[in-house]
Amino acid sequence: MRFRSRMQQINPEKLFFLITPRHVSEFLSFEGTLGEGGFGTVFKGKPTPAGHKLVPEMRPNKYYAIKMIRKPRRGGFAEEVAYSLLAVSPDRHLQYIHIMTGSEPLQNGILGFIAAFVQPQQAVYQVMEMLEGPDLFDFLAQRSSKLEERIAAGLVKQMLKAVNFLHRKVGALHRDIKPENFGFIKPPIAGQPLPELKLFDLGLAWVLKDTVTDETAKTLLRIKRCGTACYMAPEVWDGNTGPPSDVWGVGVVSYVVTSLEVPFKLMETKQPKMAIRTNPLSFSSRAWQNTSDHAKHFLEGLLDKNPDTRLTTVEALAHDWLQDARMGLPPIAEGENSNVSVDGQDVKPFQKALPSLPPKSKRSEAGLFESMTFAPSMYFGETGTDTSARELSAQGG
Repeated sequence: MRFRSRMQQINPEKLFFLITPRHVSEFLSFEGTLGEGGFGTVFKGKPTPAGHKLVPEMRPNKYYAIKMIRKPRRGGFAEEVAYSLLAVSPDRHLQYIHIMTGSEPLQNGILGFIAAFVQPQQAVYQVMEMLEGPDLFDFLAQRSSKLEERIAAGLVKQMLKAVNFLHRKVGALHRDIKPENFGFIKPPIAGQPLPELKLFDLGLAWVLKDTVTDETAKTLLRIKRCGTACYMAPEVWDGNTGPPSDVWGVGVVSYVVTSLEVPFKLMETKQPKMAIRTNPLSFSSRAWQNTSDHAKHFLEGLLDKNPDTRLTTVEALAHDWLQDARMGLPPIAEGENSNVSVDGQDVKPFQKALPSLPPKSKRSEAGLFESMTFAPSMYFGETGTDTSARELSAQGG
């Protein structure tokens, strides 16, 4: 089956091949740079009137993140991510792309994409919702006191829901869970409910043959090790990765969110593999004073060094710590040094001069597009006579 013929079965109204002399600037207006990486640049932009007419979901005068992905060089990272395509059937390939181009990912805590414009032999421009707030790392790093426990639980629950959706509905592993890859849709405002948190940057994602089920939730695959050392599970260091490895990543982030500290004394060593293997999970520091036993038990389940007995996303979401009625209250963005109220009494939160966080890692900027099971290099071939995937020529679209 021709590649673009396949694409017609997905969401042809969201994928556009621009035939010379048509150019992406007819449909998108670029207004500054949001970030750069090894593959391309992320711009701030909005649709032109022609772009809104072509893709009504792109609202006029609303800003979006527009990721320009340059034509990959041979042997580049995009081809490495596309290796997961070799292990899935064409039908599974289509299923994965279909869900990731729909509205469900954003509704379930994952930053999806709205439209993509392809300039053959040049670049792909992917339009995504723009996260206006900070990422979770920056949100935590600027704090001088740890979060109230119910607020931490609210953030952890959102992270788990996103990973659970990625596993159970999309059928993919993220492989790089860390605070830098969760972001707020709006800037947090003191005294107001915290904005929603979204998982993004799926540049290292691995597509599975099938969606994760209760029977396969502990399955590990022998695939190339990747991720960020501080958040990598014990089995990942041995070259094995699966749903439990993402759960471990959520566990490390949850530990940080709850205490503003990193587990296993990872800040005290240059050998994270050894630290994770030999150091016990500890709650002995001052940061854990007045933290509930439910919270500690929950973290022990996520950070179980044995992937066979580690909690799954479903089990974690059902844990008492997240099911507690008080944890379901809307989280509040506290002031920098504000007191918190527990059962009507003001309690001064644990104070820290600076959070004990690892250095912020550089984002891959690869993002969602490279993580999809169609190889981006396929988009850069010469445009053929097949017109199945919304080719926009000079004569009109």
